[in-house]
Amino acid sequence: AALGSPTYQDGPYGKWEVRIKIPHTEFHNNTWGFNAFEWDMNEEWNSPLNRLHPGIGFNLHYGPFRGVFGPHSLSDTTPVFRSSAAHFSLINNPGRLIINGFPYSIQLLDSAGDTCLYPTGPVTPVGLWPYSIAHSHDSFTFYYERNANNTTDSITWSVNTDSYGKWRIFSAPYKIFGSDTMKFWKSYQPTSVFITYDHANHQKSFSCFWDSSLNATGDTGRIYMSDTMAPGDRHTFTEHYQYTVDEGYADYQGPSFAFDGDDTAQSSYRYHTFTMELLPHEARFLMDSNVVYRIPDRMVPTSSPYYDRASQIMRSIPYIELNNMDIDYTTSDPMGTNDSIAWLIPIIHGTDTTIDTGYVSVTYGERHYFETHPHNPGFWPVTIGDITYPAAHVRIDYFKVWDMTTEHKIAPFPN
Repeated sequence: AALGSPTYQDGPYGKWEVRIKIPHTEFHNNTWGFNAFEWDMNEEWNSPLNRLHPGIGFNLHYGPFRGVFGPHSLSDTTPVFRSSAAHFSLINNPGRLIINGFPYSIQLLDSAGDTCLYPTGPVTPVGLWPYSIAHSHDSFTFYYERNANNTTDSITWSVNTDSYGKWRIFSAPYKIFGSDTMKFWKSYQPTSVFITYDHANHQKSFSCFWDSSLNATGDTGRIYMSDTMAPGDRHTFTEHYQYTVDEGYADYQGPSFAFDGDDTAQSSYRYHTFTMELLPHEARFLMDSNVVYRIPDRMVPTSSPYYDRASQIMRSIPYIELNNMDIDYTTSDPMGTNDSIAWLIPIIHGTDTTIDTGYVSVTYGERHYFETHPHNPGFWPVTIGDITYPAAHVRIDYFKVWDMTTEHKIAPFPN
């Protein structure tokens, strides 16, 4: 049967494509863009040569709720946004407001008797709401994204020993509403707590995570700290402690797709085309015109907040990075000199058996691979001054953007 007219007459409304050659070495590679959200078309991280990773990232959305604009006070007519339905607070601290699909970076103003939102950068110009909504007397439906950083009320926390006698079992509520004590749970767990840990009132951040074995008897809210406290440290204290929560920017990792980056034949250094198509309710990633990943992902349950991220993408002006080419960074080894080995795994290729070595420092592993494989595809020397260096090269043939409106112009690429 003949197809009907497209649901969206100008779809796809976003499509961009790059044709590049990627050198065959261990490094961080990515063609990507960002602003209100991030998209990655061919990311390669932490050294694997034979897999590339597409995906979309932004914080989880909460809502819908209703809210209204109005003056900050009788003496201050600065427009602010208020909503009692969302229960904004320092443990429900919004970082971005979404109205009619447009994102606004915001700051929570929480004072006696009033809670309101004020616009800030970088997505929204500082101090500005669109006049049409800021001076409207109607209420608006909105969603919001939370900040990952939270501050509790004045609450008493405690740390106890685990089965090995180590001080690392953290226990505390994060909010008390009258007789209702809110405790951490699997669905809402901190990734770190920032507490006053010693009797000299020094503060420190402790990485932590939920452990079901600590909470098998019910809603106890116990958290396992990755780092231990010393026996002489403060093991209980009452304060406004801080904690961070993973707000889902990149929680769901989509499937990777195969790439020939571990092929050492010079002929394998060839152009590949990477494309992203963005429609109102779907995003597609392609390599050499073949779809390698689509959102919604049919392997993800429809009840998951990561099922249909394409429909939640916000409208904003993006920054486009044609290609990132860098060595992954290990904080403790910035120059890549730590050759300590973390693990050895035998890898069997047909009848050949080799050893796959994992280094403690990713920076060292990638630098070492680069320096010992100067003849891999995509390598040829570069002379700077009087010194000739081995070099890996990314070559960009073209970059295209489709379906731009007539009032938008893209400046020529300078090189």
